[in-house]
Amino acid sequence: AERREWQPSIGMNLKGGMDDDEFFKYLKVNIIPLYPDALDVKGKRVMIKIDSGPGRLNMDMIVYCRSLGFYLFPSVPNATSVSQETDRNYGPFKTAFRKNLSIVVEARIAQNLSTSIPPYMIGLIVFGRNKDPLSGVYVESCAYEAGFSVEQCLKAWGAVGAAPPTRACLNDKKVRREVGDADDDMNKFMLEIQQMNDHAVNHLNSLGYKGELLEATIKKVKQSQPLTVPQSKERMLALAEANSHGARFLVTGGHSITGDDALLAAEVPRWKSEIKELEDDKLKRQKLAETEAKGKEVLASGKSPEQLKVAQLDAILDMHHIEKKNRGKMSDKLKSVKEVWGKTPPAFSRWTDEEESQLKEKREMKITMKDTAFARYQDAEKHRVRASLWNMSEEDRCEVLREIARIESSKKLDDDGGGKPKSVDEPTKSVEMKHKHVFRVAQSALYWMSGVYYGCIVGREKINARRGQ
Repeated sequence: AERREWQPSIGMNLKGGMDDDEFFKYLKVNIIPLYPDALDVKGKRVMIKIDSGPGRLNMDMIVYCRSLGFYLFPSVPNATSVSQETDRNYGPFKTAFRKNLSIVVEARIAQNLSTSIPPYMIGLIVFGRNKDPLSGVYVESCAYEAGFSVEQCLKAWGAVGAAPPTRACLNDKKVRREVGDADDDMNKFMLEIQQMNDHAVNHLNSLGYKGELLEATIKKVKQSQPLTVPQSKERMLALAEANSHGARFLVTGGHSITGDDALLAAEVPRWKSEIKELEDDKLKRQKLAETEAKGKEVLASGKSPEQLKVAQLDAILDMHHIEKKNRGKMSDKLKSVKEVWGKTPPAFSRWTDEEESQLKEKREMKITMKDTAFARYQDAEKHRVRASLWNMSEEDRCEVLREIARIESSKKLDDDGGGKPKSVDEPTKSVEMKHKHVFRVAQSALYWMSGVYYGCIVGREKINARRGQ
């Protein structure tokens, strides 16, 4: 296997800790380049297990990872000491670090020197293999290698059992065991304990003692189920309300945070905001229609402005959108009414049946993947690809055409041999045959265009070569 190395990277910000931007940059700079062939297609996807730290629910990051085929899965909440690999690296690292620190401090104490370790000395304690400039003592071991060497990392991965997926962490002594959770020696041992307790209780009862006071029952495992089912409106709404990793884990049972459900749930707040805007707009326009109707009713009475009462004057002013704080006393209102008398009231857009239908549809929350940030990101990417084609060389465009042909050819093979054929009626079969024919024609055209481009390039190079001679 090919061995590749990357230079270490340093992330920093004003906060001095992980946040949305830092975690996003960490994935883009350190993780995603490790898998250059990753794609969001079967057999090419990459699973990333994450904890509940800051930045994990950044929607920009989630959409970016999903588009490249990286799916983020949450660890079990409050169980990092068992299920997180790096936690198992820090044990030997801390042990070696403390040992190196003790070597330096004890040497300084023996020489009556200061035991203060300035920040620039941390590298000596972590990496060793150098002398303490103050005491002259040599630090032999490297604490970093003790905790994070290739061997130590593989050991930590094996203990957790996520890569390869053996689920070895379930055998950790910190994991609570219950009868029926597996068919192993521990379950047999628990059943023996239960049988002995039952026997002892029955024997005490037969002798006239209250044996039930010593009765104990090992709880049998209950198959926990997520609160909702995938691709349901209930899950989408529950995820939208979940404000912690634990709550999200409970709702989904640990499903990917880059999955469809998470992307759909992220749209719920935006839809609720749009619903509120529509409802506010509806209320405002209905109120305008109501004030216009009252004003026209006053006009239809045939009275002159001087004959109108205060409420009627207000109705006219409401119809002309005159603010109440500027109306003053009755004499002032009368003056204002005379100024607008006979004028056409300001026009406004009435609430229509079509808009009511749109509001009703929004309230039903029928959110699809086309409405998500992921779809919007893909649309933007398609636009960038189209734009970049104009700036490509002929060779690059030729390679793009070949790649398109390879993709279509791969999809055709999947369609022809991927599993059992579906049961379809004859009209559907004829449509499929028509689509396959169109594909073959398009594929031939793509290969032909690729050949033309290539031929033009080669021909042009030969002509230029002859001119040079």
